[in-house]
Parts: sequence; C-alpha cells; structure tokens
Amino acid sequence: MGEASSYKRSPETCQKMAEAKKAFYETEKGKDLKQKLSEIAAAGHAVNKYENSKRQGWFKSAKMDKWIFFGSSYELRLCWVLEQDDNVKFFETQIGFNWEGRGRCLDCLVTFKDRRKKAIEVKPLDRVDEFKEQISDSRMFSAKNGWDFEVYTETNFGMPYHQIRNWADEYRQQLTGIDYTKHRKEMDSNKAKKYYDTHIATDKVSVFCEYCQVTHEALRLTHDKNIARNGRYICEREGGHIAGSRPKPHLRKENPHAADGKKECLGCKQVLSFSEYGADKSRSDGYASKCKECRRVAANEKYARKKAT
Repeated sequence: MGEASSYKRSPETCQKMAEAKKAFYETEKGKDLKQKLSEIAAAGHAVNKYENSKRQGWFKSAKMDKWIFFGSSYELRLCWVLEQDDNVKFFETQIGFNWEGRGRCLDCLVTFKDRRKKAIEVKPLDRVDEFKEQISDSRMFSAKNGWDFEVYTETNFGMPYHQIRNWADEYRQQLTGIDYTKHRKEMDSNKAKKYYDTHIATDKVSVFCEYCQVTHEALRLTHDKNIARNGRYICEREGGHIAGSRPKPHLRKENPHAADGKKECLGCKQVLSFSEYGADKSRSDGYASKCKECRRVAANEKYARKKAT
C-alpha cells in the first residue's frame, strides 16, 4: 500500500478510481460493507473514540458531577446551555443507534425534571440540508422512543458561527491551557504547506524565453500569473519577478558617489564609505540603504517600544 500510494496519480486515474469505488458501493457487497462501516463509526462516536480531533473534548458537568464528551464547538455550547437550565435533570451525548440498516449517532439526549425527554441534533444553520437524512433518522428514532425532537442551530444559541467557535476556544483554553486559536493557525499553515508541496510545487511548465534563448522550468501558478499580468512570459533576467510584475527602471537611482566607494545614507543623510553599511544582496550595489549606526538606533527604538507594551 505504501509503494502504491507513493507516487502522484493523474487526474484521469483518480477519476476512474472514484467511479469504480462509487460503483462498488452500489453492489450488494458494497452496500453491506457501507452499512458495517457506518455502524463502526457510530459505535466509535458512542465510546468517544475520536476525541483527539481538535474540536472535540470533555465538558465538566457540575450538575451531574461527571465529564461529558462533546464532538464539536456547537455541542460544547449546547452542554454549557443545558448545564445552566434549571429544568434539566440529566443529559448525555453521542447516543449510538441503528435505523433501517444505517448506523447513526444522536448528538444529545436530555432528561428534564418532569421526566420528559428530548433528543437534540446540533448543526450549523447553513449545513442543515446536508444532514437531511441523518436528521430524519434521528427524528423517527426519537418518535419511536416517545421523545421530543429538535434541531439546534446558531438561532438557539443567539450567536453566529464565528462567535461560537471563538467562545469554545476560550472555554477550552481555560480548561487545558492550550491556545486553540494559535493551534488552529499552525494546523492551517501546515495544511497549506503540505498542499503547496504536493500540488503547486510539483506542477511545473516548460516555457521558451525569447530574452534568454533558453527554456525555463516555471511553476504553473506563477507562470499563469506572469502571462495574465504581462501578456507574455517575462523571466527574472529580463526584469520580471516570480509573480510577473513589470520591471520599474524609473525607480532605480544612480549612486553619484559609487566611484569613491561611498553612498548616501537614507537615515542620517551622510555620505559614508561602503564599510559603514551592512550587506544587502537585493540592492544593486550590494549594500544596505541605511548605515549600520542608523539601523542600530532604529533597532533599539523598536525593541524599547515592544518591551514597553
């Protein structure tokens, strides 16, 4: 399996594999396997098998003196709301059940002090249609057991998605000491880097450069940007940059003191020898635009401001 998945498959191969997989699940054997997989997934949710997900965790219920598992930021918010409700006697999450051969997992089952029970599914408002079948199964399962049923969304919580997410991150940070906002940014950054390394960095195009009279190997993404911006491919030697920006010779200033081995500092405005400047390969003469003393003063001021805040 490792060797088979170690190379990049073509889009045509991926399409054929997807179609073959879809066709398999339409067969009797495939339907049986799909049912078993759904039952396994539901059973895993019921025993909190997937608590390592970054939006899952445990809620400490003082009302019941126990930890309650939640599978999302919405479920955590629901646990908090039920904990504050004086009419609620008991509640539990991740109730696994089977309905007409489909393995399901009910988000929450609430028992009130008047012995009435209510099953609750918690879903984002803009994704309710995606869970139509699941919600329908939960509704019928609840009716069979004589329970009330309701779908909770942002409307019930009185806050939009981003506020629920931020609240959940802050609540969990108080319990675990983990900065989940930073954690999510790191995961998103790693995901973006992985996508770049596996998709963008490997997708290159060969283009013959009229200016250099050679064939360049450029990333397809930057090559397309270059063409869109300039109307043709402009390589870096000709003056174009990776993103295809046009050269700006009118912004380049000649150094009148270059023959004497000197240049004017943009900070103190003094004409000093090259030895008073740090190296900067991005400059045409190879030296920084400000002298070492001006850069030292600016760095100290920046450090002092940062320390003061």
